[in-house]
Amino acid sequence: MSKTYGLTGLRIGALICPPGLERKMNNVMEAIVSCVASPSQYAAVAALTGPQDYVDTAREHYRSNRDAASAVLAQKGIPFLGAQGAFYLWADVSHVSGGDVRAWVRTFLADAGVAVAPGTAFGSIGEGWIRIALCGDQQQLLDGVGRLPART
Repeated sequence: MSKTYGLTGLRIGALICPPGLERKMNNVMEAIVSCVASPSQYAAVAALTGPQDYVDTAREHYRSNRDAASAVLAQKGIPFLGAQGAFYLWADVSHVSGGDVRAWVRTFLADAGVAVAPGTAFGSIGEGWIRIALCGDQQQLLDGVGRLPART
């Protein structure tokens, strides 16, 4: 719901899986999505049953932001992984993060005024990487990505 309908933060969704897997997923889903707040449930129902034109609008917005931010990263020589199913880019800032991307992200926020997520928030394999959200205003996104130090 967060990506398709812009309901970020409501933490409501659905699981579609092969037959038989739903029994195994029951325990996981119970711990993750039980007792979803009523306003979130109503928002999800409205999103699913209301006009669907937002989905196409959002898709185009994310695609445009992805392409624009990707161009800036490429120009700066920063390796990145493009968005594939979500509205995030992953950028390799290991050339400036000094082996502690979490600390670098805090410093980057304080010094450059740009918030990104450290890759290590998603596991140790994310060291040296940051996650960049593509869902906001394009000019603000480009301003923020433009503040990333170029790879030399």
